[in-house]
Amino acid sequence: MEQDGKETLEYIVKDRRGPDHAPIYVIEARINSNVVGVGEGSSKHDAEQAAAKEALRLFGILKEGKEE
Repeated sequence: MEQDGKETLEYIVKDRRGPDHAPIYVIEARINSNVVGVGEGSSKHDAEQAAAKEALRLFGILKEGKEE
């Protein structure tokens, strides 16, 4: 996904563990190949959202402890 024509955001699956009926995914959010967040969840979507929230906290957009 291109942002402002300069930055590239991508999500990379780093790990999948657990049984098929209850997997746990670990996903990295990267901007221009730099890791800006890591998230874990029971679906890829949940792990991506967790990684995105961590990235927003890193950039000061989301305050620590808020779940907006």
